[in-house]
Amino acid sequence: MSFDLSLPQILMRVAAMLVITGLHGFALAGFARLLGDRGPLRDERLTPNPVAHLDLLGLVTSIMAMAGWIRPMRLEAAAMRGGRGGLVLCVVASLAATAAVCLLLLQLKSAAVLYTPPAASNQITAWLQVLAEMGVVFAVVNLVPLPPLTGAYFIAALSPALFERVKTASLILAIIFTIAAVVDHGRVLAPIMRPLLRSLTGG
Repeated sequence: MSFDLSLPQILMRVAAMLVITGLHGFALAGFARLLGDRGPLRDERLTPNPVAHLDLLGLVTSIMAMAGWIRPMRLEAAAMRGGRGGLVLCVVASLAATAAVCLLLLQLKSAAVLYTPPAASNQITAWLQVLAEMGVVFAVVNLVPLPPLTGAYFIAALSPALFERVKTASLILAIIFTIAAVVDHGRVLAPIMRPLLRSLTGG
């Protein structure tokens, strides 16, 4: 994890977060639909278009600390096969898929070196590294059961009534997370994530 917030690094993080946002939103809506919940489809969230899933505070937080979130999605455990267990599966599978795709895209680094000019290949390989690292950090952080993170749906699986109460604090928590990211730049998160990132991405 890099604390470098130069303009090129910021641009790479923005581009990476747009990809991650599209991947995760599409995966979350897709798994929900596979399990029988048509809500995300009706809400036009079953798309890889990041605009449909983008949360601006989540984007800012991802730029500062490499870990953001997508705009909350309406998911109904009662509409899914497996009920609350289906909702848990939907969350875990979508986050795992997001990280997996980002790690798979990292394998394009060798192709970039072989088939693009040196100046371009340096930029491409650097961005692929950022994408993979951010994809892993995003997936791990979003397992935390707090809104606006995707892990908040674990609370819904445990207690729908509690989830409704906690959900009202989503904006306040999002602002707190964003302020913390701006102040901290991911320094608290880095020691926790660095060993995992080294093992998965070599970074």
